Amino acid sequence: MVAPSDIDIYMLFLLAAGWIIIALGIYTIKKYKKYMENKGLQHVKIFSILLFSAAIWIFGVILSFVTPTNEETYFWEKFKYIGTLLIPPTWAWMCIQWSGRGRWLSSKVLGLLYSISTLFIVLVFTDQFHHLIWSEIEYIKIGRYVTTSVVHGIGWWSLLLYSYLLILIGNFYLIIGLIKLKDVYRKQAIILLISSFAPWIANFLFAIGLTPIAEIDYSPAVFIVTGLGILYGFSQFSLIELVPIARETVFERLEDPIIVVDTKNRVVDYTPSAKILFKDCAKPIGKCMSDISDQELLKDFLIEEYTDGELEIIGKDGIKYFFCIKTTPLTDDRGKTIGRIISFRDITEYKKVERELRESEKMYRSIFENTGTATVIIEENDIISLANTGFEKLSGYSRREIEGKKPWTDFVAKKDLERMKKIHIERLSDKDVPSNYEFKFVDRHGISKDVYLTFALIPGTKKSVASLLDITERNMMINELKDAHEILFAMNKDLERKVKERTEEIERLMKQKDEFINQLGHDLKTPLTPMMILLPILKKEAKSEKSKELFDVVIRNVHYMKELVSKTIELAKLNSSKIEFNMENLNLSEEASSVIENNQVLFNENNINIINNIGKDIVVYADKLRLTELLTNLLTNAVKYMPSEGGSITLDAVREEDMIKVSIKDTGIGMTEEQIKKIFDEFYKADESRHDLDSSGLGLSISKRIVEKHGGKIWAESPGKGKGSTFYFTLPIGKEQYEENLAVA
Repeated sequence: MVAPSDIDIYMLFLLAAGWIIIALGIYTIKKYKKYMENKGLQHVKIFSILLFSAAIWIFGVILSFVTPTNEETYFWEKFKYIGTLLIPPTWAWMCIQWSGRGRWLSSKVLGLLYSISTLFIVLVFTDQFHHLIWSEIEYIKIGRYVTTSVVHGIGWWSLLLYSYLLILIGNFYLIIGLIKLKDVYRKQAIILLISSFAPWIANFLFAIGLTPIAEIDYSPAVFIVTGLGILYGFSQFSLIELVPIARETVFERLEDPIIVVDTKNRVVDYTPSAKILFKDCAKPIGKCMSDISDQELLKDFLIEEYTDGELEIIGKDGIKYFFCIKTTPLTDDRGKTIGRIISFRDITEYKKVERELRESEKMYRSIFENTGTATVIIEENDIISLANTGFEKLSGYSRREIEGKKPWTDFVAKKDLERMKKIHIERLSDKDVPSNYEFKFVDRHGISKDVYLTFALIPGTKKSVASLLDITERNMMINELKDAHEILFAMNKDLERKVKERTEEIERLMKQKDEFINQLGHDLKTPLTPMMILLPILKKEAKSEKSKELFDVVIRNVHYMKELVSKTIELAKLNSSKIEFNMENLNLSEEASSVIENNQVLFNENNINIINNIGKDIVVYADKLRLTELLTNLLTNAVKYMPSEGGSITLDAVREEDMIKVSIKDTGIGMTEEQIKKIFDEFYKADESRHDLDSSGLGLSISKRIVEKHGGKIWAESPGKGKGSTFYFTLPIGKEQYEENLAVA
């Protein structure tokens, strides 16, 4: 008969085992996080699942004893089987993973195992409908506890058999590890075996009815042995942190191909990466290498004399591979040769780099040879190690005479040697020195040449590369150009002196001319003034008409002389640089209208129609008196060249940037190209027959000077004789109008 005190002791063992297992589970989770971050050890995760499954079993048993009702006891009896049925597949998974053979347990197999456990759990929770797990169940009250007495059904025996099978599989791998492994791994295997055997034996005794109390399964309580064993393993042997790696794992994960053959060259073992060496042979184990490999060169390495070498292989994918092969004898414990290990190190990338280096060397050698300059490589000891064809031509030596024999100092003139040695030493010391300079190069015949040197250190070495350009001819040309420049400079100086002298002479003559004209004007004006006063009086005293006509001729000539003198003096003044204009803003339309009005009698007498098309908003910056004189000269000149029956004169103006272009177009007799070229010359008259004594021939010359003094231009155009003429001139735009235009822009 079970006493309540027996249940109390049992419950204490269960609680101790449960808390130890939970503590170990939490500890394992922390380890799992750490190792997932650093190494990704999957067995740590599996171990934590195993511990929490045991905890579910333990606490399910505790709750089934302490619940007050039969229904609740029945529920917790079912609940504990969640942990009970998760332990076997998890234990097998962990042991296989710990032994390094995890690849054998694929995701499909794992899914199948856990599906079977899930199916059994469903059967347990639906037992009230089919009674496959418990065919009979009786609830026994022992003090404050409730336990059960059951008759197990076929489902329960099936899940027991399934669980034991998975635990045996897991322990089988632990036993293999115990036999094959060494040192700490063997001790880990012992701890894991003890931890699994203790609850397993207790459960086995319960299943066959050999426990002291038939109603009590001591398996959960015995988990205290499991927990303490695991705790000891954690502290003493780095359990879970340090796990063995199986030979198969190492062998299977090797990237380089390895083939193991026996003394008859039959394949005993191979790494997955060695499959590229076999023909379409899915199972090469036991086959002779000469039969399953189409690599002819590989067969040479099956001969005992060959120990290492290189092999070129065309893989199944058609890609060319290169391997470095080493054959190692395989002996037994007595030293007898039982086969060979043929290891292949993939050197495809190395060969690729080697080929690229050769091609690169060829390319750079081509560049070195065809730089267009003499080029050399200089070693740290100043010896020239490499020279191109250009340097051969420059020095007069062959490469065989230069490379590895001659120092660069042999080719430097004495006067430049010390300077260049100093620069070279400073360059080797990583000092900031010029990389380009000129020096005197001496060839094998002692001929000195001007050379432009470009010098640089090859990165990461003390070697230097030097490029030499022969600039002897260039320097000769430069010297010749310097001499020519000096001659031209002297000639230019002499020319400047002569021009200055001539200019001074011209200025002196111009000054004399102006003084002469001024004096002549004064001298001529003095007698002309009284003559102009007296002649009209004498004309009145004359008795005959003939005398009066003679007086009219004299008076007209005197007026002509006065006009000629005045115009000449005015032209001289305009030619002087000392004359100043009183510049102001003037409305061009108003100024033109004023001139037209002052000359209206002249226009009427000659039957001339004047048209003023100048816009009212056109403003020029000019001298008022000179502008009036300019317009008067051009209008009266147009009248002189009108047909006898009259004609028309049109004035117009347009803006062109900061200038006003004015046009005066007439319907007169027109001009030829030759006449247009001379029209502004002094005293030139286009048609002498059309000039009376009032015309001096200076009006247009004066107009030209007035326009130029304003900073403008004047010119004439004509389609030809009888087709009229147009005179154009430009004047500065009014200042206010110019500023407005700038603001708009």
